[in-house]
Amino acid sequence: MSYRLSTSTLLQHADLARGFSISVCPVSKQYLEAQAEPTNPLADEATEGSKLTKVDSRYMKFTDQAVRSRIENGCDAVIKEEATITRYDEIVGDGDCGYTLRDGAKQVLKFIANRDLSELPQTLSELVHDLEVNMGGTSGALYCIFLTSLSSSLAATDSAAAALAVALEQLLNYTRARLGDRTMLDCLIPFVEVLKSGGDVSKALEEAEKGVESTKNLEAKLGRSTYLDESATRGVPDPGAYGLLVLLKGMCSS
Repeated sequence: MSYRLSTSTLLQHADLARGFSISVCPVSKQYLEAQAEPTNPLADEATEGSKLTKVDSRYMKFTDQAVRSRIENGCDAVIKEEATITRYDEIVGDGDCGYTLRDGAKQVLKFIANRDLSELPQTLSELVHDLEVNMGGTSGALYCIFLTSLSSSLAATDSAAAALAVALEQLLNYTRARLGDRTMLDCLIPFVEVLKSGGDVSKALEEAEKGVESTKNLEAKLGRSTYLDESATRGVPDPGAYGLLVLLKGMCSS
């Protein structure tokens, strides 16, 4: 059954266009019932590290206190900077980047409250499953992909730098963004590359900050900012890159 009433401004130029339409379609009861939770392709059994148990003793070991301190410091820093990140995104994006990162940080803090962080790879794998539901936006998707790979690489490499490099390489398989495209990768890539080449954390943060600063004068290649005139984004850092820098600085401050 269908009913339609409409007028056309092509015929009646003085009138505003108006329309009313109702469509009825029979739907099987099975489609109205609660459906099973969809499977996560990134957590498929075929994905290396998706079913992690314990860290191989040949590789890195973690202590709960040290890991917890870094994660909490990073998340707290993001939460405190939410207003600044939001202000940047209101200028160059949809205005939700600050909220997305803040809510993600809060969810991480809630998730790790009663977890054993000495089993970091396994905990990260489980955290991703939680964030996929509770953290939206493009940033949420990129963080989840990166952390999925990081959970695997932490259990199979002998240093944080090596694990981050593997995770970055995997992330680049899922996004077209590259260095210079005015995204969070302008912060992440230099940070990881400095660590991979043997540089210390302070040098890595310095290069990451330079990457964020460079986004103030870069033309956006991806995302909402591509619809804006370059003059509108000039002088404003990419919100995602800035938010990631805040997170990294917080995590590395402990």
